[in-house]
Amino acid sequence: YDFKIDSFTSIKISINGSRTEAKSSTFYLAESLTEEGRPVNGSERLLNSEGIKQNFSSTILLRKRFKKVGRTISFNFDPSYMENKTDGFLRSENEFYNASGAVFRRDSVDQQKQNSLSGTALVTKFAYTEPLSKKIFLELNYSYRLSNNEAFRNSFNKGTNGKYEVRDSVFSNDYKFRFNTNSAGASIKINGKKAVFSAGGNVGFSDFKQTDLRKDSTYKYSYVNLFPKASIRYNFGPQRRISLNYNGNTRQPTLEQIQPIRENSDPLNIQEGNKDLKQEFRHSFSMNFNDYKVLTSRNLYLSTNFSFTQNAISNSTVVDSVGARISRFVNVSGNYNGGLWGGYWAQIKKWNLNLGLNVGMNVSKYKNFVNGLENVNDNTSGNVSVSFSKNKENKYEIYVRPGISYNWSKSSLRKDIKTNYWSSQSEGGFTFYLPWKLELNSEAEINLREKTALFDRNVNSVKLNSYLAKKFMKGNAGEVRFSIFDMLNQNIGLERNANSNFISENRYNTVQRYWLLSFTWSFNHNAAGSIPK
Repeated sequence: YDFKIDSFTSIKISINGSRTEAKSSTFYLAESLTEEGRPVNGSERLLNSEGIKQNFSSTILLRKRFKKVGRTISFNFDPSYMENKTDGFLRSENEFYNASGAVFRRDSVDQQKQNSLSGTALVTKFAYTEPLSKKIFLELNYSYRLSNNEAFRNSFNKGTNGKYEVRDSVFSNDYKFRFNTNSAGASIKINGKKAVFSAGGNVGFSDFKQTDLRKDSTYKYSYVNLFPKASIRYNFGPQRRISLNYNGNTRQPTLEQIQPIRENSDPLNIQEGNKDLKQEFRHSFSMNFNDYKVLTSRNLYLSTNFSFTQNAISNSTVVDSVGARISRFVNVSGNYNGGLWGGYWAQIKKWNLNLGLNVGMNVSKYKNFVNGLENVNDNTSGNVSVSFSKNKENKYEIYVRPGISYNWSKSSLRKDIKTNYWSSQSEGGFTFYLPWKLELNSEAEINLREKTALFDRNVNSVKLNSYLAKKFMKGNAGEVRFSIFDMLNQNIGLERNANSNFISENRYNTVQRYWLLSFTWSFNHNAAGSIPK
């Protein structure tokens, strides 16, 4: 609701709420292998759960302008609430193999899981802008944030009567996390004829309080943070500009990351929290350049960014002799991430042909610990793609977008192993507008992935979708469409990750070839009351 009190003052109120009830059942089948392909362990897991999730948030924004141009006041009041409760069961069967490949141990987990997470938050902000001259503006701001979160995690084993009533203290915990932040700052903005410059920052005072409700113990700590920011934008012309930006900000650990409890929904990969976890501080730099020529429909862009994080939240993992992993959240220093992207588009009007070229590169360094040893992971990836498209109004549309990427990954603990592979994702398609308001469409997605020493199976696929549609009714408001999805029956659910010291390839079930007959009726009206074409 937006209410205008007078020509200088307005109030805007926004309210959002949701309630979701969900049931899920997920089956996992996993195995771990040595470099030689010998089985280390295997696991079958079934997770069932049902739960209710509720969210509520609201915003009250008061804005006031003054007769003096550029002088403004604004006030925000933003309360919110969330609650997530789930009740379910974990059943798993695990096998462990010896050096000869024979099973020497089996174990199982059969537990009821009852989890409850709730939280309230309140954010207020006051901002005042004062013009120091026609081109120079000063902004003062103050904000306060209060957050209260509670998490109850309970795991129950079966008792002698067969009921889930024996609480497992290792995988159960009740925890409360509260923090409040006071932040104040100032910034100055200078509007030049071609350049716009702004710089400033905030000082934040944060207090944290963690309470273990089971042990009746409390842990308190506080921080003083600086949030500097600066930016400059220079306009070479109406459609040609460059901008440079810097921001510094913090990220607090979540309640799940600090809650000192083991999460065993995957018994071979257990994650536990760390009550001594500190907040992160990230420095981010970016540059953007854009040059667009209206008459020739030519566009050129270049973008780059770089960030590094102090006290980055990472993992310390202990891997035992049978391949089971226990990971704990820890703080590390030295993590960074950077990227460079560029693109060029042009139109050959004589042939009504659109051409495009996109290139990109990303580098990152990520630290973690494996069995107490620091592990530095370096990842580099690059990609290039081109595009061709041609269209004629009410006749046809054709496009082709081939692309290829390459990935390099290495770990300091295993310098002898480098994971390098290329992959390609290309798209293409056409639409023909035929007589009698018929429309024929076909689109293909081609995925090619290089085999690796660890994953030597063929995972290439071609996904082809087509449809034939007939439009009718006034303004083409009605459409009957016959579609065939995945005509070649090659839709593969696949996700490959090569980072840190851990290389994985996940496969998942997907809906493959099927046909669909549909009817669509567009009954929206524009302001004039007619159905849009």
